[in-house]
Amino acid sequence: MAGLLGIGGGLIIVPALAYLFVNVPEALVMHMAVGTSLAVVTVTSISSTRSHHRRGTVRWDLWRLLAPGLVLGTSAGAFVADQLPGDALKLFFAVFELLVALHLAFGKQAQPATQMPSTYLTLTAAFLIGVVCAFAGVGGGIMIVPLLTWMRLPIKQAVSTSAACGFPIALAGSIGFIAVGLNASEPLPAWSTGYIYWPAFLGFSTTSVLFAPLGAKIAHALPATVLRRVFALFLLTLAVLMFIKG
Repeated sequence: MAGLLGIGGGLIIVPALAYLFVNVPEALVMHMAVGTSLAVVTVTSISSTRSHHRRGTVRWDLWRLLAPGLVLGTSAGAFVADQLPGDALKLFFAVFELLVALHLAFGKQAQPATQMPSTYLTLTAAFLIGVVCAFAGVGGGIMIVPLLTWMRLPIKQAVSTSAACGFPIALAGSIGFIAVGLNASEPLPAWSTGYIYWPAFLGFSTTSVLFAPLGAKIAHALPATVLRRVFALFLLTLAVLMFIKG
């Protein structure tokens, strides 16, 4: 799905792990799912960024502007998420996934601003995006691409720069969920460090890197509108299942 639409795998990884973590205390399932998802995104974002960098479409100047806000927001979000009950995180993720599905199905491309936003406004937006990413376990592409488009970037540069932004988000989030998970209220399964479960990380990161190129290949063969709406329906189904399970 990341190869098809440039959407990070967290939207699929988090609900998948929420169902697969039968050996995790119920109260901590969502914390483990979100933390492990962010760890996977560190690997997939590197793979994606290298590809975009070779094409010369990453705006590293804007990356340097956004990165501090993204890191601070994701770090703060990890510590706040640790204080929330699992059901609250599950509800947040279900609502977020529902909104993403509606955006993919019916949303329009952001229109460029009449003038470039101030550095303060840009950093504030990056901080808030980081917080949301920490709560949802995603790389933020669904929010960063519209922000960069609004900042007058061509769509290819926006997608490429967004992919590069996924790494500081995921790295800060992973470190944050490790740190807060070391003092978890209940025992965590073996092979865990904080809220990251390493067997799941290895499985998802390996297969994600292997199959992302296949998704990219399919994307060039199918109409983009059809792909977006099929994926939107898939995400809508996942959101409904999360609501039901909650």
